[in-house]
Amino acid sequence: MFPAGAAEESPPILAPIIVKIVLTFDAEDKGKEKDSSVQGTCRKIPNMIYNTPSGWTVVFGDKRIQKEIDRLDDDVRAHLWEIVTLIERVGLENVHEPYVKHLRGKLWEMRMRGKDGIARAVYITTHGKRIVVLHAFVKKTQQTPPEVIELALKRAKELGCL
Repeated sequence: MFPAGAAEESPPILAPIIVKIVLTFDAEDKGKEKDSSVQGTCRKIPNMIYNTPSGWTVVFGDKRIQKEIDRLDDDVRAHLWEIVTLIERVGLENVHEPYVKHLRGKLWEMRMRGKDGIARAVYITTHGKRIVVLHAFVKKTQQTPPEVIELALKRAKELGCL
């Protein structure tokens, strides 16, 4: 398979996707508590501005979600980043199963696979073509457990998305 004398090389590891994120705050809102009663705006998440070909951006609700993603296997996490990149490249309206699927109400899921199983990232869409990931977990049953849906809804309310 390799020419004589050539060292066998391992396959390249997926490089992490680096995205430049600029946080913006309105000067008049500085020091004020934002009104989280505005539906669909996720007022507790700072506006993230970076250009994507489709205009869609994916943000992770808070540090809890990032920790959940960090606990996923490397290949599952790589599949998540592939789905995020696909959405940001072609637009959520052009991404369907097997990558995303509707759960209930405003909740959707990104569907990741790995060599040792499957995982899901539950998200909600908000105005301005923004996806907010609310919960990530390893899926062990055929149906999404009700407590996962309840946790995602709770986090959406905490973040001001509902």
